[in-house]
Amino acid sequence: MSKEKRNKNFRSQEKNNKSSSIKGEIIALLVCVPFLLMGSAIIKVGLEQLLYQKTFTEETKGIIVSDVYTKMKKKGAGSGYRTVFSADYSYEHNGITYTDNIESANIIKKGQFLTIRYKPDDPKENYVKGYESYDKVILIIVGTIWDAFILLIVYCILILIKDKKCKKNITEHIE
Repeated sequence: MSKEKRNKNFRSQEKNNKSSSIKGEIIALLVCVPFLLMGSAIIKVGLEQLLYQKTFTEETKGIIVSDVYTKMKKKGAGSGYRTVFSADYSYEHNGITYTDNIESANIIKKGQFLTIRYKPDDPKENYVKGYESYDKVILIIVGTIWDAFILLIVYCILILIKDKKCKKNITEHIE
């Protein structure tokens, strides 16, 4: 085979390799997009919950009014139980008394004072300051780690494709 024909074959092969490599990169990226969106959705839920909590702008004192009782709550999938303390508390806004329930892993006692945060336009919506759950922050952390992991996978796939392409080019040049 003449040198000119070999060069022409090489160029057409190189063109095919480039287009198949680009297709592989696009497919790899498209496969990872739903997983990235899932991580982003988890982060969004956590952020929305944190921002929602910011709407509780008013603060007042509340008191635990009922006897405290304990109950066992399942920790998670097959990981045992934990003790939870539960009681009713009340607080007042504009002369109206509101009552709600608190569940906490921390010990609480009848007569104990609490700081209540509530919405000025709807005082029934409230939470007990210092007894917030950290699931909002956990969602943000999990979503961030999830997306970082997926991006790492995408990066590794792209490196592998590039590495394969380089090895193929080197072997073709040697032949």
